[in-house]
Amino acid sequence: MNQQLRTVHAITLPPASKIRIRETPRGLTVAWTTRPEWSLARTFQAAFGGFWLAGWTVGECAATTALVLGVERRFGILAWLAFWTLAGMHVWPRYLNFVRGPRPERVILTEHELCHVPSTLRTFRNLVQLRRPLREAKNATLVQKHRISSLTLATARGRQQLVFNDGVRSIEIGRSLENSEREWLADVILKWANDTGYR
Repeated sequence: MNQQLRTVHAITLPPASKIRIRETPRGLTVAWTTRPEWSLARTFQAAFGGFWLAGWTVGECAATTALVLGVERRFGILAWLAFWTLAGMHVWPRYLNFVRGPRPERVILTEHELCHVPSTLRTFRNLVQLRRPLREAKNATLVQKHRISSLTLATARGRQQLVFNDGVRSIEIGRSLENSEREWLADVILKWANDTGYR
C-alpha cells in the first residue's frame, strides 16, 4: 500500500461525525451511513413483507411437521420443502436489508484511483421478483487520481454539493453529510490527489 495511505490514524474527523475510516487491502475506505427515508408506503411494504414471510415460514414448519409424522407422498413434500427452504434463504436476507435501510456510501482511495460506491437500498419490488442484487462493481465509479482536479465543492439549489466528473457525467458525493463533513471529505480527497497527505 502507498505510504500515504498509512496515515489513517492521523486523520482528524469533524466533531460528532458519522464518517468512519479504515484501511483495507485496496486502500483507505471512507464510509458513512445515509438517512433512511421511511414513508407511509415504505412502512406498509415492510409490514406486508414481514407478514408474507411469516406465512412462508409457517408453511415450511407445516411441511417439516408432515415429514416428521410420516405422511404419504413424502418424496413430493421433501422436494417442495427443499425448494421452499432455498427460496426462503434467498428472500429473507433481502427483506432484512430492506428493513435495515441503505448500505453506507463509500469512497475508497487507492494508490492510483478513487472508487465511489453509492449508497444502495433494495426495493420491495426486487424482493418479490427475486432479482439478483447488483454487484458493487456495477454501481461503483472509478476515477484515475490525475483526474480528481475536477472535484468541486459549491452551493447549488440552496444546498452545498460535492461533485466530481468521471469524464462522462457529474457525480455527487456525500449528499447526506453535513456541510462540515462534506468540506472535510473534499479536503481529504484533494490532499490525496495532490500527494500531500491527509492532515
